[in-house]
Amino acid sequence: ALVDGARSVGALAVGASLMVASARSISARIAATAAGILFVVITVVALGLSAVITDNVEDEALQRYAARAETEAQAAVDEGTAVFRSASLVGSALSSNASIRADLVALTDPAQPADTPAIVAARSNVTLAVQAFLDQITDSDPRLGPTLIVEPATGTESGAGRIAAAIPDDAPLALELAGSEVVRQALDTQEPAQSVGVFGDVALSLAAAPIALPDAGFRGIVVVTSGLDDTYLAARARPIQSEQDDVSMALVGRSGVLASAGSMINEPAALRVAERAIDGGSELSTSIDGHFLVASPVLANDGVPVMALVLSVPRSQIDATREDLFRVLFLVAMGAAAIALALASLAGERIGAGLRRLTESAAAIRQGDLDVSAGVTTDDELGALGSTFDAMAGSIRTMTQDLRDAAHDEAALRGRLEAVVAGMGDALVAVDGEGRVTDFNAAAEELCDMPAQSARGRRVDEVVQLVGDDGVVLGRRLGRPVLENWTETGSIVQRDGREVPVVVSAGTLRGPGNDVNGAVFVLRDVRRERELERMKTEFLANISHELRTPLTPIKGFASILQTRDLPPERTRGFADEINVAADQMERVIGQLVNFATIVGGRLSLEPEHVAVRGVIDDAVRRWRKRVTDAHEIVRRVPAGTPAVEADRTYLTQVLDELIDNAVKYSPAGGRITVSAAVEPGADPDAAATVRISVADQGVGIPAERLSSIFDDFSQGDASATRRFGGLGLGLALVHRIARAHGGELTCESAPGKGSRFTVELPAAQVAKLPEPVAGEADR
Repeated sequence: ALVDGARSVGALAVGASLMVASARSISARIAATAAGILFVVITVVALGLSAVITDNVEDEALQRYAARAETEAQAAVDEGTAVFRSASLVGSALSSNASIRADLVALTDPAQPADTPAIVAARSNVTLAVQAFLDQITDSDPRLGPTLIVEPATGTESGAGRIAAAIPDDAPLALELAGSEVVRQALDTQEPAQSVGVFGDVALSLAAAPIALPDAGFRGIVVVTSGLDDTYLAARARPIQSEQDDVSMALVGRSGVLASAGSMINEPAALRVAERAIDGGSELSTSIDGHFLVASPVLANDGVPVMALVLSVPRSQIDATREDLFRVLFLVAMGAAAIALALASLAGERIGAGLRRLTESAAAIRQGDLDVSAGVTTDDELGALGSTFDAMAGSIRTMTQDLRDAAHDEAALRGRLEAVVAGMGDALVAVDGEGRVTDFNAAAEELCDMPAQSARGRRVDEVVQLVGDDGVVLGRRLGRPVLENWTETGSIVQRDGREVPVVVSAGTLRGPGNDVNGAVFVLRDVRRERELERMKTEFLANISHELRTPLTPIKGFASILQTRDLPPERTRGFADEINVAADQMERVIGQLVNFATIVGGRLSLEPEHVAVRGVIDDAVRRWRKRVTDAHEIVRRVPAGTPAVEADRTYLTQVLDELIDNAVKYSPAGGRITVSAAVEPGADPDAAATVRISVADQGVGIPAERLSSIFDDFSQGDASATRRFGGLGLGLALVHRIARAHGGELTCESAPGKGSRFTVELPAAQVAKLPEPVAGEADR
């Protein structure tokens, strides 16, 4: 550093002497000034460049060492491959060795005690066989470590499995190996598995292979290990040490150094770097005491870091490179300054003045002044350069304005297009020429059940799972070039398996040369149209069925009365049947008229104080006359039940619809209970609620249909041969009437146990009704 400083001071002194000597000559002064400026510029640039290059050299070295550390960490993981082969060989040999089959079966039988003489003898035979197999593969892996035979744990034992045999008989290490994730995985899947890990203070590669006997099936696994010890690291570090001295390598766990090669510098620092790499799961590097420390995590088979490989490399090579670089750059700066001085003295004042004007003009343009002009008008090359410079400045002004206008127009157009696409109700998906998604609006996110961020850049057939109405997968068609517009119907299959019917329209996107460079697809969700079509079809089927059912007896009995002379009793009976059928038709038509009135917003209520007991008694009397002996209709109305503020006509219709529903859906008969109850308000000032319920013992309603039974035209079976009739409007009417009164309709039901429908209405703010006569409370 002192030598470089002395050189710099000497160079500055030489430059100052030249400036003083050229004070009487303009050309010499320009030359000296230009040479001095060039020297300063080159020196500053050289210093900056040297710093940048030094940082780059250091960064490149760190990246190289980090890559080497990552390679060595992966090599430690890959050591499991050799152990995997050894475990597979031992497992296959044990599975196919008939001489120890009986010993294996006895040894891996969880019902056999582990310390009986027979089991001890079997363990000895199996251990000798395993040792013989291991002796055969020691040449390929001289670092073979502990070997276990593990059988699945019984219900009363803890851990992944029970140790049947261990070589050597190191109980703590064997128990730790038996409880490892690799053993659990191999026992659970009965498939081979491999990994690396730290067991105690030893780093091991381990592999587990299944033991499956031909007649006895899966009996357990054999676990073979190989030590990641000093000899392993010494062999891995030898190529690096041959390239550079004082290089060391270590495998470091959370508790300390597990194995090392070379002289580790600052072991505590290496431990800190390793812990941070293990915790962070990625490479980590630092510089301390003149060395680079690079740590790379070693991952187990589940991706969890279990230890780190730490590489220590001295900085001496980089420091020497930096010093050589500074020296070369200094010499280059000095030489360039000397050459510049010689050339500048030849150019003279004319070139200096013209260059200054050009330099000033260029600086003005760089700062944004596009109206500047150099004004160099000489007839030589400098004048031609000045004219060319002025023409270039004019072109830059024109091009800049054109670019600004184009950018403004493009931004405005893109903004409008993005607003249109984002506001579309239909899903829009645009792809490039390779079939990759470029645009994906909000409607497409909802339809395809995928965020736009995840969809963009992927192939369209991976994002849009489209199936035609005939079951043919259409996703690949979306990825092919669209040469002409087309439309298809199909279904989008969402990630949860649901299918959404859509109509797909495809259009071509062309580039400036009219070449096909993409396509745009508009997918319209037609679930609503399909549902409306289904509802219309079901409604027409229901209304035709409901009108035809009473019309048949009307026509039949009328025909009989018209063509035959019958006794008065039979005539009256037929007339009664005709009257019942006509009432049924009138009720169907009335339901339609009431539903149309309510849906059209023309429901006009005439509320009054309605005694709950009275309206329930009237309904029960009417329906007792209509039903057969199979149905028993009773009512439960406590004494003092308050009146409700309601339209009597509509409240009567509510009870009729609920009782009719109860009779219809309890074909086997049973009790139908019409009851009322009072629920106090949440606070003393709040009005009470009267709950009017109709309960049956019929077929009940499945849980999955409870959320839709109040929908318009809701039917459990919409076919013409359905078991229960009706338009599917009864409960919908009751629900709307209850809502119009400020109340609510609820349902409790279970299949085969009947249903209970409850209408909640606000109680009228009047005195309670008088107590009933004794014996009249419940009938």
